Amino acid sequence: MTNPTHGEPLPPPAADLDDFLALVERYQRPVLSVVSRFLDDPRDIDEAVQDTFVQAWRHREEFRAEAAVFTWLYRIATNAALMRLRRRVLPTVDLDTASAAGHPVLSDDPLAQQAERVSRIEEVRAALAQLSEQQRLVVILRDVDGYTNAEIAELLGLPVPTVKARLHRGRSQLRRQLHP
Repeated sequence: MTNPTHGEPLPPPAADLDDFLALVERYQRPVLSVVSRFLDDPRDIDEAVQDTFVQAWRHREEFRAEAAVFTWLYRIATNAALMRLRRRVLPTVDLDTASAAGHPVLSDDPLAQQAERVSRIEEVRAALAQLSEQQRLVVILRDVDGYTNAEIAELLGLPVPTVKARLHRGRSQLRRQLHP
């Protein structure tokens, strides 16, 4: 079955597993890219990608053809990654035990540099979060994932001029937020 609005294959409600597997094959790389922006553990990334497609399969009847399939999968993937982050229990180390074992507790310069990098990354993430979902998706696909405008247009089922306009508006808004 083809989505008439965007020309993308979409499994019908009583989908054949082969059709859905073709959808997974087509979108696995872009979904992996989305999830990798949130998670760093390869096991968590793999599980979040699997969770994305499991949720897509379970809720395929709820898909509205108002958006491209990838936009729908992008939202599911983002939620799957965020749920994994919320469930993550960060390891803690007792400072007395760490220093007694000879592990460096704090390092001078590298820690300050790392803190500055983390702070800048958080600024960029916050600025990205202020973009509309349409602009954010296009900016990330272009500037983070390295897709061309034509590839983004094909992925999202949009005309290239629309992609260019969203990219321009998204970048302009990011510039204003990051460099007032």
